[in-house]
Amino acid sequence: MAESALKRVERMLPGKPICPFDFFNDKLFYDPQLLGKSEYTARLNAQPVVAYAAVNAVTRGVKTWFGPGAMSNGELAYELVEKSSDKVRRSVVLRTGHDALTTQRLKHMVAGKELFTGVIIKNRVQNSALNGIAMGLRDGFGVMGVIGPEGAWRSTRNDNALSQGATFQDVIFERWWGPRVLDSAGMVLYGDHAYSRYANVEEVLGDQIQCGLLDDYRKHIGPGKEYDIVDDKGQPVPLADRAWETAKHIVDVVERGFITDLGVAALVARFQIDDWLRSKHDATPLDRRKLHPVLAKRDPEELARMDRLKDIMLPYLSAKCTAWMPYAKHPQLGAYFESNILPLSSDIDADTVSALKAELFSYQPKGGFVHTKPDYRVSTAQDDRATARLAFAAHASRPSVLRDERYFVPRSDLFDDYHFGRLSLWEQAGLKFILPVMESVDLPANTPKRFMYLCDPKSGPRATAWAEKHNLSWLKEAQNVEDQTTKHGFVKDVVVPNEKEGRKNLDDLNANELLKRHGVGNVYGTLDLLDIRQAVVENREFVAAQGAARYSARAHLALQMEFLNRNAEGIILGPDWQNHPHHVQLVVEAVKNAVGLVDRGYDGGKYKMEFLEYHPEASGVDQFRKLDLYDLIKTLAQTVEGYLDQTPPVPDRAAYVACARLLEISDKLVDPGNTNYRIITDKHTGQSISQEIIDWRQVDTAFRRFVYDSPSKAADLSAAVPGAAPTLRDRVRTKIMANITELGFEPSDLEGLSPDYEAAWVKAYGHDALNRYRKTKHDGRHLIVDSPT
Repeated sequence: MAESALKRVERMLPGKPICPFDFFNDKLFYDPQLLGKSEYTARLNAQPVVAYAAVNAVTRGVKTWFGPGAMSNGELAYELVEKSSDKVRRSVVLRTGHDALTTQRLKHMVAGKELFTGVIIKNRVQNSALNGIAMGLRDGFGVMGVIGPEGAWRSTRNDNALSQGATFQDVIFERWWGPRVLDSAGMVLYGDHAYSRYANVEEVLGDQIQCGLLDDYRKHIGPGKEYDIVDDKGQPVPLADRAWETAKHIVDVVERGFITDLGVAALVARFQIDDWLRSKHDATPLDRRKLHPVLAKRDPEELARMDRLKDIMLPYLSAKCTAWMPYAKHPQLGAYFESNILPLSSDIDADTVSALKAELFSYQPKGGFVHTKPDYRVSTAQDDRATARLAFAAHASRPSVLRDERYFVPRSDLFDDYHFGRLSLWEQAGLKFILPVMESVDLPANTPKRFMYLCDPKSGPRATAWAEKHNLSWLKEAQNVEDQTTKHGFVKDVVVPNEKEGRKNLDDLNANELLKRHGVGNVYGTLDLLDIRQAVVENREFVAAQGAARYSARAHLALQMEFLNRNAEGIILGPDWQNHPHHVQLVVEAVKNAVGLVDRGYDGGKYKMEFLEYHPEASGVDQFRKLDLYDLIKTLAQTVEGYLDQTPPVPDRAAYVACARLLEISDKLVDPGNTNYRIITDKHTGQSISQEIIDWRQVDTAFRRFVYDSPSKAADLSAAVPGAAPTLRDRVRTKIMANITELGFEPSDLEGLSPDYEAAWVKAYGHDALNRYRKTKHDGRHLIVDSPT
């Protein structure tokens, strides 16, 4: 079975280096550092682990570019520090003892408004430009950009849901970005990436991926020899060019009075990798069979450029950087400094520095920054800022950018459960942290469709057969009455094989050529979203709750509903989907999307929803059958009728409510003259006018054509003529209303249904109970009260 996201991230973030220059697991360059295995550390570590599980849940089969960039750092941050240099210098002296400037912990040294308007906002534009450029470099690649999760987290601050007030630290962002680099298929270097403090960590990780040092962590993506590092034109960036750009940054900022310890660490790491690549001995960590071609086949010009860079930079590092560089605390850095830097002269005069700068800035490396300062501009280099603006404009037209940030608000014109409103305050904040992460990856430009596969491991034919075998078919969630530790318990007989089969099916679906030709770029499953739930439960150890109480089933359903409404354009159903309480509700939500009842989070999203029945044992076109509204209703209605024929009825409120709602929607199609119109008052004229509830002209013809193509199907979902035998619709509706109290209908379930349901409910509970519920509603939000039962 494929390694789960949680197991993988645990291996990626063990708290100790996983490669020679692993600066994101090493604590050396973080300030402040995390304190061992404390509750404080657990609160902070929960954020990147849950975020990793969240983004992996919905990106199965998607290859992505990673683009190093800055949000609160970069060249603009250096300029901001220079405007407040005296204040920053005093702070650095007090904290570190060094009489220097730095951009680290900048938010503690300058006004928040200046940082946001002068640095963060402008960096977001540059990062959006990078996303747009990267998207166009290769068909089939998406983009994991800095602008995605960081933009949402910095604007909402819902990361506190997991940190519970623990002060945010830089190490948390890097524990997020390190695994994202490891999971990417390539890296794009653009803009002032070398000026971003932690981009150095990410870029050196990319260097080591190309060295084949991290293949064990990339089995689900591909080996390092397939990991491309390119510039904004898609050209491979040689190792010498990466090092040259870092050297330019170091000299620029050090001469302006800054310390840039991670910049120096990145340059030294590249010098060491160069030595390893040229070594004729076996005493290196590299396996030449695993090298990327850009490292395995280096031309003489690149080697000469790297030699020249060492000639001019090693003496500079000795003279200018050893005083504040913590090299002795890192084995590889310490060894390189001892052998190659410390023995050199520590004196360097102004003329030498001037000549060094002139030589460095006379060459423009691939992927290098086009400097805004005239002295640093290469006269022959093309100014690509206009290109960046065009790329940003193109990227801004993509649905992922237009998608609004109105997370978890009522969006339906008919049935709106508003599960989110019934969650705890923590769960509400937690979901608003998780969802932006799930949406942070831009799908490949040429394959924008995303489908959802319903494959919960507690459902399906195995669960149905197990319940029947144990005489528990009358009780939903039958596993809850079974000792799960027994040899043949529900977990062993159902959950484990279902999970194995579900993950395999998801992999097969993402590789399916029929779906690809249909424009489907990603299929995620309800099984994947369970990984998020597990991550939350396991990483909230500091919460005074046990197990699922840390993340309720309703929170899990609310997240599935919201992501479906905002992102999915199709549902893939397996056998017995109607036997899982979440699946039936998701199908209703998908139908609401298909008929335009949901206000989607981006332009053009209404009415976009397809339904496929999946048969993995078949081949070719036989694997899929497109379903229409009748197919969905018949499957659920026949199951519900069977439940209702038992005494007492099977307790499955979700299935009954879902069936009632689907029948209500079909009523608006089969008999629109009576049910698909509502009378509203024009607020301008005061006149009463008739308005359509569902505009069936906009709905996919294949979803509704059975009404015209199959008289028997239409009759099945119509009211029977007087004297005729009851239709499927009539039988199910009558039985639901006759048992409405035993089925557990709440007042909120009645909204959108025909008055017959309300009359049946009032007959049992009275008008006062319904009126008390209605008084709790405001602004379209349902503050649900429990039924009188």
